[in-house]
Amino acid sequence: GPGPGLFYEVTGEDADDVRDRIHAGLDAGADLREWELTDRSVHVEAAPATPDRYTTAVTIAAYGRSEPVL
Repeated sequence: GPGPGLFYEVTGEDADDVRDRIHAGLDAGADLREWELTDRSVHVEAAPATPDRYTTAVTIAAYGRSEPVL
């Protein structure tokens, strides 16, 4: 939607827990900035662990204008 955006990431092994923590983080970030976030979208993706291997996630969040919090 129009207006500012907020990006938040969480790690974990339980998809429901990760989703809950993402929503809590987005709520806290919006409250801090006194924003109302509409059209919120959350996507949780899981990958199985393989011994002696790494799993990497690359995420891009692009949106309109923004101002620094600090």
